[in-house]
Amino acid sequence: MDVEDAIKARRSCREYSTKKVKWEDVAKVLNAAIYTPMAGNVFTTRFLVVTDEKKKAKISTYCVNQHFMQEAPYVIVVFSDLGEIKVLYGDLAEDYASKQAAAAVENMLLQATELGLGSCWIGTFDEDPIRGMLMIPEGFKVEAVITLGHAKRKQTMPKKADLNKFVFFDEFDKPEGWKERHKLFWATRETRFEK
Repeated sequence: MDVEDAIKARRSCREYSTKKVKWEDVAKVLNAAIYTPMAGNVFTTRFLVVTDEKKKAKISTYCVNQHFMQEAPYVIVVFSDLGEIKVLYGDLAEDYASKQAAAAVENMLLQATELGLGSCWIGTFDEDPIRGMLMIPEGFKVEAVITLGHAKRKQTMPKKADLNKFVFFDEFDKPEGWKERHKLFWATRETRFEK
């Protein structure tokens, strides 16, 4: 699978099968994060791989009760080490670290897709109880949580936006219908996570 195919095939998986995931594939997913852009070439992103069923259950509760996460054989907590980057970039450090973590997560999701694995990027969570349970010390910031495993079924492609409505040249101009799209998004928001 080439990069374009992986980009277009990636889906947020919220239903996982019991099929075992090879550790070599998990390692490939983690290794994909190494190749992301890093400010000053300081690699701030860290990963905590969780397989313990009780911990996965608690994490899913701390991620606004997204209990589908418990089905995934692997839950990966992505966090940033702010120590060295704060010395280099001061007040900009946290912002840089978050952006670097996001780039790392996207690489991981694309690698998972290429390997035929399902994944989901969870960005809503209560950081303090996750940090406490996993013994992540001060000076580290939880950035994201990823679920990883084999999808229970093939994901369908949702309708994608028309790029022509979102690209501008030389100056910004709001596209027609942006207010209607905004209202529609909030009206359907509550139904997006029903499964």
